[in-house]
Amino acid sequence: MTARAGGFRPEIQGLRAIAVLVVLVFHVWPTALPGGYVGVDVFFVISGYLITGLLLRDAERNGRVSVLDFYVKRIKRLLPAATLVLVAVATCISVLPVVRWQGTAHEIIASALYFENWWLVANSVDYLALESAPSPLQHYWSLSVEEQYYIVWPLLLAMAWWLPAARNRPRLVFGALVVGIGLLSLLHSIHVTAKSPGFGYFATTTRAWELAIGGALAVFTRWQGLPERAKLAAGYLGIAAIVLAAATFDTSTVFPGYHAALPTVGAALVLVSGQSRWGAYALLKTRPFQYFGDISYSLYLWHWPVVIFYQEISGRDLGIIDGVIVVAVSTAFAHQSKYLVEDRFREPGFPSPKRLAAFALAAACIAWSVASALFVLNQVRLRTETGAGAAVEEATHPGAMAIFAGVLYDPSVPFLPQPLQATKDQSLAYRDGCIASLTDPEVRECRYGNKAGERHMVIVGDSHAVHWIPAFDVIAQRRGWRLTAITKSACPMARIGLDAGLTDQMQSCIDWNRGAIEQVIAHAPDVVVFAHSWGSLTNLHEGRAEGARQVAGWITALWQDLERGGASVIAIRDTPRMKPLPTECMAAAGATSVGCAHPRNAAIPPVDPLVIAAENHPGALLVDMTDYICGAELCEPVVGNVFVWRDTHHLTATYAQTLAIPLEEKIERILKAVER
Repeated sequence: MTARAGGFRPEIQGLRAIAVLVVLVFHVWPTALPGGYVGVDVFFVISGYLITGLLLRDAERNGRVSVLDFYVKRIKRLLPAATLVLVAVATCISVLPVVRWQGTAHEIIASALYFENWWLVANSVDYLALESAPSPLQHYWSLSVEEQYYIVWPLLLAMAWWLPAARNRPRLVFGALVVGIGLLSLLHSIHVTAKSPGFGYFATTTRAWELAIGGALAVFTRWQGLPERAKLAAGYLGIAAIVLAAATFDTSTVFPGYHAALPTVGAALVLVSGQSRWGAYALLKTRPFQYFGDISYSLYLWHWPVVIFYQEISGRDLGIIDGVIVVAVSTAFAHQSKYLVEDRFREPGFPSPKRLAAFALAAACIAWSVASALFVLNQVRLRTETGAGAAVEEATHPGAMAIFAGVLYDPSVPFLPQPLQATKDQSLAYRDGCIASLTDPEVRECRYGNKAGERHMVIVGDSHAVHWIPAFDVIAQRRGWRLTAITKSACPMARIGLDAGLTDQMQSCIDWNRGAIEQVIAHAPDVVVFAHSWGSLTNLHEGRAEGARQVAGWITALWQDLERGGASVIAIRDTPRMKPLPTECMAAAGATSVGCAHPRNAAIPPVDPLVIAAENHPGALLVDMTDYICGAELCEPVVGNVFVWRDTHHLTATYAQTLAIPLEEKIERILKAVER
């Protein structure tokens, strides 16, 4: 049998339980269900089915789609519990390292206004944000997708209802709209996910087809007449498909794209199975599944902040016992949230039967969340201002000079910049806009040093070239040289020999290189400095060593062209990489530089294309500054009272400036040769 239209569906509640539990296990014990993120896709199918069915029945029964009434129900159903969690995160912000407060506050606002998924899209292509620790609110991206659907979908159906054909054959018109949007979204998802994984994962447009699958089931109901045996098979196959996806997919799976068809079709099959007596319904209607289905929304809201805060408090990743504690705490919070908040606001007439009261409730919820975020941002501002104006003097803050010249300094003086300021202590090139983003092929340049100087030095590469600009700016000013920076995130300058099968990021790197090389050659510089991260293009290959050799070949081909034009070439060995994140480690109470140090042999990149290129091309000067960044055994986050790293592998601009003199000594031979 099948439940009456619009009535309570125990199998849907059980399906919600499966969805939230696979997400919960994935977040608590990632290796147990490496593809547990597919639970979100199951939720999308359920939402598409229920909401489309609700709107269609409303249109058929009342002769119109009541958009405002729909919004009122969604406000009372969703906003109070979501707001409670947002405010709770803001209240507990002191548990997190201070360097994460600002990002979390921004995500509170993004989540409250339901554009968290687009916020994450922006950060997924922001190279500076890729090293950030996970936010306690990043799971709100899926709620943002659903809320955007809840806003747009009723409006589309309301407009479709005014078509003459809709009055006579509403299901045909609604169905055509659902299927059309679903097919376009699916094609878009397959294409975009392969090219831009970050955008593909979080974008509403790449997920709409999953909601459309559920919507199609709600519009076309002939499946309700299927034989009992077919429904029985559909239910078990559907659950098996969801579990298979959760067990076999992982973070390397290109998702959503066509891979998302497995869990979403699985969810659709469970919906088709209905309440077949011996089918999946027999399992899904049991008390445990019904309970977790009842609290699924609140459990989804609470579990991820609990994971993040527990890890911060305990200082370790979750083990078996830790995971059990997190699950128990999350379930307890969800239980209280469900019965004290969700159910309370869903009561008829609460807080008022008037529509205006519901919209006032929405405004109040959003205002409360935004106000809590602004309070956090104000605390960040106050902490940033504290000590921000302190001068960095060579006598007390020599930085690399403490190693190079063995100068004395006062270790009782606080190091600068402090961790919160260090995260933002970057080259002026970012402010000046001369570093192209991950997917931007436009060639930009910035000019430093003596802009009227006779000699000309050009620094090229990725963000690891950018963090050397402050040091080369000091050298260029001392020498009276012009300095030009031409850089792009995650993209070395080389004659790249790839032309197919690339992501948008890699294709933009190739396009940028074509223009950037022409620009460098047109400058006819005296010296060209190459610096980039060892991993910028090596990950295109199965083996890192193989990839490094390939990139090295592309680089040496360019060096030969530059040398024929009269330029000298300098290659800077890649910067050591730190673990854990230095700013977070040093922001903790009682932290010490030695306690936050990383072994030098583990910090040095295993393969570096620039080193390989220099070894194969004697005409280039290889400069290794590791001895002025790390000690003999340890890489410490603070050297000579100056903070070294602003993340795990980018130098602070302040420390880079203190490297100018030892760097100049390293390249003195080339500078003298050019000046002669």
